[in-house]
Amino acid sequence: MTFRLVLQPLMAALIGFRAGRRDARDGREPFLTQFIRRPEGRRALLLEAFRDRIINVHPSLLPAFAGGMDAVEQALAAGVTTTGATVHVVTDALDAGLILAQESVEVLPGETVETLRQRVHEVEYRLLPAAIRLMEARIAKSSAVG
Repeated sequence: MTFRLVLQPLMAALIGFRAGRRDARDGREPFLTQFIRRPEGRRALLLEAFRDRIINVHPSLLPAFAGGMDAVEQALAAGVTTTGATVHVVTDALDAGLILAQESVEVLPGETVETLRQRVHEVEYRLLPAAIRLMEARIAKSSAVG
């Protein structure tokens, strides 16, 4: 259930419907060929192939401290008293997609990057399954006939 959102469609794209032949629906070059030949365009190809179906876990309360892998460090350097974790839909704009779940984490006095990162990770582990269930419901609803 957890892997259906991205892995199942990704495998279908890489192994099946677009691998090794032109896409009969639109005549485009095969997805796998594009993916291998143009490494600079991989992000765009994945976003196009799986629009609104890829999620990301970010270690801050977006939009705060967006755009990097050092959000916990940024939070401590900024002296905030609360940070947290966000699960959002991946879009062309970095860390700007629809927020599916967020939870705050208090920054304790004397907190280190390591201790805060661990506490934020614990929240991320809790949020991710709930966000996956939300995404599954969104996808099912958008795919429903009628």
